[in-house]
Amino acid sequence: MAAVWPPTLPEYVLQTGYEEGFASTVIRTPTDTGPQKRRSRGSAAAIPMTLQFLFSSDELNTFIAFYNDDLVRGALSFTKPHPRGLGTLSYAITDKKLPPATPVGGENYQVVLHLEQLP
Repeated sequence: MAAVWPPTLPEYVLQTGYEEGFASTVIRTPTDTGPQKRRSRGSAAAIPMTLQFLFSSDELNTFIAFYNDDLVRGALSFTKPHPRGLGTLSYAITDKKLPPATPVGGENYQVVLHLEQLP
């Protein structure tokens, strides 16, 4: 069972830096002459996303514990409400290490997460 985004962390993301890509399920095969052949691999594909959060110091500590313990340093997926209100969906962090926390003033930190929205 997937972990659940902690309720004490912000549900909403910063608009700045929000990116939602498109899933590609097309396989391209070169031919001797002419255009490549293309076919669909299937309908299930991960959608790349970039989300930015503004965390307080306490929220950052909660996120670090969530990442290290619940997600086993990013190895497991989690559920979270979709930023555009499409319901609660499954995500996986694609960063190879804990995303950096950038101080933005006071005790606030900006954290950028690179995710895959799972099918």
